[in-house]
Amino acid sequence: MAALVIVGFSGCARAAKPPGEPKPAYGPVVVDVENNNWNTVVVYAYAHGQLQRLGEVSTGTAAELDTPVGTDPTATDFQLIVHPIGSRQTYRTGRILVSPGDRVRLQIENDLNLSTFTTHAATD
Repeated sequence: MAALVIVGFSGCARAAKPPGEPKPAYGPVVVDVENNNWNTVVVYAYAHGQLQRLGEVSTGTAAELDTPVGTDPTATDFQLIVHPIGSRQTYRTGRILVSPGDRVRLQIENDLNLSTFTTHAATD
């Protein structure tokens, strides 16, 4: 009787991933942007010699922007470039190393030199 109960419940459980199973080979890297700048900003991704506009983030708001990085197995690093509209200043991150599915948190400050970014590994 106990064996029947165990078999009955085992069908309800979700299959666990085997340990050491690799992460997916492809998956976009997402940039979470918080804009504390007085101006709306335009965010670009620069990878492999190509500049791609990711989007605009209004003053005092946050946005989630998808990048093409991570969908190409050869693109493992990139830079973010931020340009406040109506300003001559530009903020450029250093080289950001990522894996498919990772997230980057970008916090834009009014003084662009105080802006920061952090990377967060993809979670299952």
